[in-house]
Amino acid sequence: MFLGPNGAGRGCSFCGRDLWEVDHYVSAMGVAICGVCIEQADTAIRAAGPTTPRELFLPPRVFGDAPSGTAADEVAAAFRTVFSVSGDDVRAAAVEGGADSLTVLGDARDRAGVATANSASFHVSRIRFLDPRSATVAFGISLNRGPGPVWEGSAIQAGGRWLVTRSTIDMVAAVAGVRRT
Repeated sequence: MFLGPNGAGRGCSFCGRDLWEVDHYVSAMGVAICGVCIEQADTAIRAAGPTTPRELFLPPRVFGDAPSGTAADEVAAAFRTVFSVSGDDVRAAAVEGGADSLTVLGDARDRAGVATANSASFHVSRIRFLDPRSATVAFGISLNRGPGPVWEGSAIQAGGRWLVTRSTIDMVAAVAGVRRT
């Protein structure tokens, strides 16, 4: 296997884990998946039922000290709600700035030609808890044109719930040329 310039290693295409960190991995056509991700994928597939969506996702890798056992799931759910669920009332409750932030995101979605939030594939790959009330979040959005870029946004805890930050919404909207007024 070619490791790249100066022997630089490759990482798992799913979780980003350095392949030197794992005992085994599988690779094909420039893509690698580590044994940890294979086990998590197997668990997700075995747990899927007839009403489960076809597309399944691995849980995000968590770094830092999570403030609770459910914090990572709550952060991922907030991002998933904002970027891949229809229904503005539900989405507004998961984003800092509520309806105002959704207006900015909606303008960006319209400018990018995305019909609905459900026409995009979305996944949270990593969460780093910075302190008990804030986290950095790596996430991807694909608009049915193959894999999209990985973004780095943030979440805050406010009022007992995790919210996608206003700055994350502004960052995504800026790519479509939309700025908050």
